[in-house]
Amino acid sequence: MQEVGVTVESRSGSVPVGVDDKHPVPYSEVTACPLDDELVLCDARTGQVYVLSPSAALIWSLCNGTHTIGELARSMVDDYGIDPRRALADVREVIASLEDAGLLAIT
Repeated sequence: MQEVGVTVESRSGSVPVGVDDKHPVPYSEVTACPLDDELVLCDARTGQVYVLSPSAALIWSLCNGTHTIGELARSMVDDYGIDPRRALADVREVIASLEDAGLLAIT
């Protein structure tokens, strides 16, 4: 199993509107299953299994094609109370890792 996740540290403010307007969308062959406070992703195409941290699981849960990367970062600010710049950097990192693993597309 490979682990994908982020660390949340600081707090304050909100993510600017209009930042990162791309929409991450999971591939239909990827199944998500909760495991305690983490999320396990199974890619039926490759047989690979990935474990997401709670914060990465939140990001994944919002990747449905309707939320932008900027909106995902705002959710991190709201849910974890972290600095907006840190939230955006963390979301970008998680989304890039998920895209590199072939688990989602950016539209």
